[in-house]
This record gives sequence, structure tokens and C-alpha cells, in this order.
Amino acid sequence: MSSSGTFRVIEQDAYRSIMRRFASGVVVVTTAGDGWVHGSTAQAFLSVSLNPPLVLVSLSLSGRTYTRIRESGVFAVNILSEGQKWIAERFADPSLDSDERFRGVSFTRGSTRSPLIEGVCGYVEAALYDVFEVVDHALVLGRVVGGGEGSSEVDPLIYYNRGYRSLRNEV
Repeated sequence: MSSSGTFRVIEQDAYRSIMRRFASGVVVVTTAGDGWVHGSTAQAFLSVSLNPPLVLVSLSLSGRTYTRIRESGVFAVNILSEGQKWIAERFADPSLDSDERFRGVSFTRGSTRSPLIEGVCGYVEAALYDVFEVVDHALVLGRVVGGGEGSSEVDPLIYYNRGYRSLRNEV
């Protein structure tokens, strides 16, 4: 459904500049199949519903993560902590293959066999529920089948205005 009608679409550079002003948490979306693991960094992650418990991640249609989740039917969302900037950067690098991304990253396997990265603020495991392909991205809905919280002593990693940040002061 399109409701743009006679409205003019915003210039791409202006839109990017506005969206940089939105602070968000940083997650690594992981999945696994027979003999392989895969993961990539994402910012677009949200809770959709409590009953049933559903989450959504936005992934590039041309990316390997979307393809791998379609193959496996499961995924995990790892909510990175402030000390895990290096993990966010590594899993965001399209030139690295899966083995290189996971090298030196401690993780366990969850009930879905998806990698659960150690030291995160929390994680959810999900079974693929539905997918909506919109222009160049897939909105991937997952039914939450498990999850866990990390230490209450760690703060989340935040991405804002093209840089990583941490929470310092409560307002």
C-alpha cells in the first residue's frame, strides 16, 4: 500500500542525516545450520508483540544473513554491551566471511543452535515466523522461543550519529 500520493519524496542525503540522529542499540543477528554459523550487525531490532512473543529485525535482501535465516528457519539476536564495539565492527564488515567474523568471539549454542555471544546485555532466540520484503530490505519476524539476560552491571552499546557510544548518565 502506498500513501505517498502527490507528496515529494525526501532527498536521500537529508533522510540519512535525519536518521543519524536516532540513537539505537546494536545487535548481532546470528544463525546456524549443518556445519556453518553466520552473523551480522544490525540496528533495526524491536519487540513486536508480547502474546505471542515476536521480534523483528531488518536485514538487507542481498545480504548473506537474510539468506542463511531463510535456510535455517531460526536466529538469535545478541544485544551487544558497551565493551563489544569490536564485535559490532567485525560483524558489520562485508569483506569478512563467517569464519573470520567469529574468530576470537566466545559464544555458546542456544536451543536453536544459533550462536549466543558471551558478555552481551541479553539475547533472544527465535523461530522464523514471517518475512516482508520491502524494496531492498527484509523485515524478518521471529517467534521468541528462548532468551536470557546478561549481567546487570553492563550497559548496552549505542549507535548514534555515525559513532558508537555508551550510556553514561541517567536522565
